Amino acid sequence: GTMHGTPALIPTAPGAATLVVATWEGEVHALTLRAHTGRVSADPDPILWTYDLEDEVWASPALTLSGPPGGTAILAGWGGEVRALSLADGEDLWTHRMQGRVTASPVISAGLVFLASEDGELCALDVRSGAVRWTHRESTGVQATPLAADGTLYVAFMNGTLRAYRARTP
Repeated sequence: GTMHGTPALIPTAPGAATLVVATWEGEVHALTLRAHTGRVSADPDPILWTYDLEDEVWASPALTLSGPPGGTAILAGWGGEVRALSLADGEDLWTHRMQGRVTASPVISAGLVFLASEDGELCALDVRSGAVRWTHRESTGVQATPLAADGTLYVAFMNGTLRAYRARTP
């Protein structure tokens, strides 16, 4: 299917990585890649798992080795549904509902998942449990992916403003 987000890649073992791609139609695929003498190739049967998010996807997946063995994939649907899946087997770990459309990709930093919606909702979730750590609302929305660096979350809003928030509390 059509893809709007960038695929995400994470090393999972020496010489191996997992590639996660999401289609506009909401299909999410995880593939195993191997590196041999500087070349990357897919396994003969590369698909680890497929998941139907049941929502359109504009955002790129966010991946981390935190959480269950093998890591976690965070996916945000355009309709506001956010899901954490096990990288190893695609098992549903937790869900969260944003109040507006999500085109900005989730960002993972320091054990938190940062999300932003087109309604101006910002939130930080615990990457392992999905528990809400904080939420904040602005009067204008977000389409660009936020940046988390050195304990600060930088967010570019649709009205042209750029704001910085402490990542632990807004």
